[in-house]
Order: sequence, then structure tokens, then C-alpha cells
Amino acid sequence: MRGFTRLLAVAAVAVGVVSAPGTAVAGDMSIQAPPPGCKGWHDGSTYAEATCSEYKTYRVKVTHCQIQCNTKYGYTTNRGLPSRLELPPGGSITDLGVDIIES
Repeated sequence: MRGFTRLLAVAAVAVGVVSAPGTAVAGDMSIQAPPPGCKGWHDGSTYAEATCSEYKTYRVKVTHCQIQCNTKYGYTTNRGLPSRLELPPGGSITDLGVDIIES
């Protein structure tokens, strides 16, 4: 039974990895994108970064899936500086956004 449970967990992660961009996966209730005045990128698994010219204080926000999908936040930073986030290997980043702390 334990082996079957692990197989289901692996299958769930595989479905999340191959989901089309912009498609919600288990555990991800809202799809976010960097707001106007912000830009960002991620490598798909372990690194994400965002920079905003329109907001005073912000941090990068990603949906990271490693068996379960969870929201992870980068370092809080100020206008024009990059907010970075490093994650452990073995998971995938399915969404990138920005958490605005002060406009």
C-alpha cells in the first residue's frame, strides 16, 4: 500500500510539471503574473527573480511544487532592485508573481 501511495504522489507531481503555463495545478488556487511595472523570470525549478520600477517594496512570489504545491517568497527589496529566491532541487516552479508590500 505504501508503494501505491508513493506512485500516486509521483504521478501528481508529473501532472503538475506537464501542465500548460497559466493552468492551475493542485494546491495553486490563483495564477499570478508580475504586475505592470515589474518583470521577472525563473529557471523552472530552483531560482526565481523579479524587479519592479513602480513599487517601493516588494518580493518575488512563486508556486513551487515538490510533491505538494506551495507559495514561496523571495527576499523583500526596494524599487529597482531584484528580489531573489533559491529553492532546493527536485521540484518545479509553476507560476511567478510579485507580492507588493508597499506601493
